[in-house]
Amino acid sequence: MREGNKTSSAAFSDPSPLPHQSTIMAVDIVSFGAPSRGDDVRLSLRKALYEIVREAFNTAGVPWDQCYHEDRGDGILIVTPGHVSPVLLADPVTFQLSARVRRHNRFSSEPARIKLRIAVHTGDAARDELGLRGTAIVHTFQLLGASSFKKALTESEPDVGLIISDYFYDSAVRPGLTMLDPADFIAVEAASKAATIRGWMHNPGQPTSQVHVQAVGSWQAGAPEEALAYFRRKFEALVTEV
Repeated sequence: MREGNKTSSAAFSDPSPLPHQSTIMAVDIVSFGAPSRGDDVRLSLRKALYEIVREAFNTAGVPWDQCYHEDRGDGILIVTPGHVSPVLLADPVTFQLSARVRRHNRFSSEPARIKLRIAVHTGDAARDELGLRGTAIVHTFQLLGASSFKKALTESEPDVGLIISDYFYDSAVRPGLTMLDPADFIAVEAASKAATIRGWMHNPGQPTSQVHVQAVGSWQAGAPEEALAYFRRKFEALVTEV
């Protein structure tokens, strides 16, 4: 069922004041409003984004028509139905998104190329007649807008950048429930006027040392031990490869 710029189905099929545990993904196109992109290009990008996301979700086993989603102009806010494992949003959904963005970009001119920022979080959210609300939604967009995440993605080659919440990292990635290597994530702060939270940025292709120069200074208390462990793992991997 469509309601303005919102689509509801199995997830949040009816407005309810009661929040419940939800897996949330926010996706947006980097530099959507760049001067090099006219309205015709932006319209094409929006259509391409929806096609890419819909195909990625369906192929990954997360039925798109059962997800609740809201249009955000340059992106999409998505909540999966309760019966879908949160792990699927880390993999294989992100892998499918990356593959489809790469395919799109191979056949696109520079203004029509897509680079995506993706944030994933699990938390309590609710829906009223105006759309999704709750701390978990705010948290997700705070991660998506983290300055270190945006800077790293802007300065790197990969077409897709991923940042996940501290909770999602600890409950899904760190225990090895996904195909993503926990060692490939860097802890970064996402600051706002109200609060500062920690997220985990997937290394978007930069040299490890360069990413850490950006990230280590903003780590919260206790993070130095994690940084040392990260460097130790990377060093051991390099030794093994040599």
